[in-house]
Amino acid sequence: MRYLLSFLLFVCACSGDECEHRYNYDWGFDYKISDTVETDLGIVVDYGKNDVSLKEIDDLTIEVQDCLSQTIPDGIIENYENSYCKSGNVDISIDFSCLTVKVPNRWDWSCDGKEQVLLEGAPQEGCRQKGFEYDPNCPCRWRGGIQDSKIIIITPNLRMYKTMLIMFITGCDDIWENEKLSSCTN
Repeated sequence: MRYLLSFLLFVCACSGDECEHRYNYDWGFDYKISDTVETDLGIVVDYGKNDVSLKEIDDLTIEVQDCLSQTIPDGIIENYENSYCKSGNVDISIDFSCLTVKVPNRWDWSCDGKEQVLLEGAPQEGCRQKGFEYDPNCPCRWRGGIQDSKIIIITPNLRMYKTMLIMFITGCDDIWENEKLSSCTN
């Protein structure tokens, strides 16, 4: 009995954070989570001083869930290597205990004034792929991201929420290379 108890304690101690194991994402952000509320679905949200609709977060989440269950009902992502996915086989359900949404108080507008962006700089290659040339007066910045495997960082307009959520669920870095995945952002 004592050996069984020791074995179980060892297994539990080594299993680690299930969220981290499942999603395994961290873009290097360091946002602090405070003053959280929960949506009706149970998603933890820290929206700071921003005007953000919790109902909209739930609605967008349900849209993504419904779309993924229609486009990849078996959880198999074809040509997953092209989208830089961790695996071609994913669980498309969302474990809400592994999901927090952070809307930072400090964000900015893109240089053309059309997009809300985070203050953190993004790799210039990503901007170049979107057709933007390097401009020292207009640094490349993220519009959203993932922190600590379970925190979606997003600007107040929630424009990139669906994209970040699909990346979060599927483990794919470039969902735009997969027609089925990218269709769920519309």
